[in-house]
Amino acid sequence: MQKRLSPWDIPPYWETKPFLTVLQLRLTIEKMETEERSPELSRLCPKYEKAARMLAKPWTPLIVKALLPGPKRFTEIRDYVGSISDRLLSQRLKELDTWGIVTKKVLRTTPLIACYELTSKGKELQKVIEALQEWADKWADTC
Repeated sequence: MQKRLSPWDIPPYWETKPFLTVLQLRLTIEKMETEERSPELSRLCPKYEKAARMLAKPWTPLIVKALLPGPKRFTEIRDYVGSISDRLLSQRLKELDTWGIVTKKVLRTTPLIACYELTSKGKELQKVIEALQEWADKWADTC
């Protein structure tokens, strides 16, 4: 006869393997984002490292590319980028706003409409985005 399981025999969800794997991944990412770089590397080019970290965030280059032609509404950006969640898109737009790359303008209409556009600092990224697109067109199929 099998022993009947009680609620105390079942481990809580935070002790299950999938939860621990996700938690370990998050902790590893947080450690990578906050860990100190070696003084030699930081001395070489901290501005380059900061710019590379900013553009290396998922979806950021596509969001900037979506805004290059001109101001767009949230839904237009989401449709351009593709399979990004509203929450993540909102987070990235806030980060870009904080970095001074994007501005948010609320139009006083009924209902209120928010538009996002690149600042002059953001428009300077056009050459970078175009260069990345040229490289992708030439080499991405071989990766």
